[in-house]
Amino acid sequence: MDAVIGKVEKIFGEVNISGSKNAALPIIIGSLLIKGKTKIFNVPDIIDINNTIRIIKKLNVDIEFNNNTLIINNNNKIKKNLLFEEIELLRGSSYFWGVLLKDKRKLKSFIPGGCKIGNRPFDLHYDMFNKLGIKNQIDKNIIYFKKTKRKEIKEIIFSKESLGTTINLILYTVISKYNLKVINPSLEPEVLDLINFLNKAGANIKIIDKKIYLKGVKKLKETEYKVMFDRIEAGSYMLLASCFKNSILKINNINIKYLENILNVIHLLGIKIDISNDSVTIKREEKLNKLDIVISTYPSFPTDLQQILTVVLLNSGGKIKDLIFPNRTSHIEKLKQLNADINVIDNEIIINKSNLLNNEINGIDLRGTFGLIVACGMIKGNTKIINVDNVFRGYEKLEEKLQRINFPIQIVK
Repeated sequence: MDAVIGKVEKIFGEVNISGSKNAALPIIIGSLLIKGKTKIFNVPDIIDINNTIRIIKKLNVDIEFNNNTLIINNNNKIKKNLLFEEIELLRGSSYFWGVLLKDKRKLKSFIPGGCKIGNRPFDLHYDMFNKLGIKNQIDKNIIYFKKTKRKEIKEIIFSKESLGTTINLILYTVISKYNLKVINPSLEPEVLDLINFLNKAGANIKIIDKKIYLKGVKKLKETEYKVMFDRIEAGSYMLLASCFKNSILKINNINIKYLENILNVIHLLGIKIDISNDSVTIKREEKLNKLDIVISTYPSFPTDLQQILTVVLLNSGGKIKDLIFPNRTSHIEKLKQLNADINVIDNEIIINKSNLLNNEINGIDLRGTFGLIVACGMIKGNTKIINVDNVFRGYEKLEEKLQRINFPIQIVK
């Protein structure tokens, strides 16, 4: 699919935020630990979710998805391998490892895919599984897992915070005889949402002093759960509104406590913010401030919004150093093709105020493509982005939502 984007005069109106992709994926996969029926609400209808559903069906599990509600009936025998093409399209498919290895001595899996945003190895996952007595061997694009003797450990220390590794550890040990203390886990909101879901289903997981205490249970029970809002989608629209003068955008269906790190940056840009209950209103006037920022682990500004923030700073200038994914720079060359004055020096993005010009460009990864769409709205006339498919991996009803807030975009299939 391609996108044709016109010049934005100003953004106005309201946008309703969907359920979180990054929370829904582990919750959906984690539901396979529950025998019987699980009902999950507020699930976004996006490519990554639909690929996850295809994998689950191929594992011989009954699953239905309608109107953002997912019903999983897990009463069949689950298959023993993950050699499906969808695995290679989705980094979050690694969460199947923790779930399936619980009951299987051996497991074969394609190496999970996802966005190409620099070096993203699974070494922390492999190291964690090794500590639990699970070895792995990689041959080309297939990982072979094999359980050895179960290791009786009571504590795991992560060398650095890792959302995916934390999730896989929880999924593998939640039904077990383990009594674990996890030191230096990721405690991003999406991890907390998974823990809330599992606890509602009968798990025994607590967080004390930024550590996870997990006591394995014999089984989980049937349950219903509503997925949290997508804070990255919310932040994306906040930054979009911040990019265009005289914009006023109300963003609904949020929880403000999970957006403080984003709102702090919006405030530093000189944007007015009104907060009320489950919504926030962004008011961009004439001036936009320069900004120098270092992106680190949560509760720092999210690395997933770095590329979109880069585009916003083309209005004023600034510097961004991303310590999470320093090679997340695929958008830089694309922005240069649009006449952006921008460079990467010693893993720091140096951004100067720029007057963007029309040029046909190619889409890139998920968040980078959203950033390019925002950038094209700054250009006179119509600008075409070829192959924007990746953006639909994480943004529900993108074309409809953008058009409603006066952002001229047309998706051409």
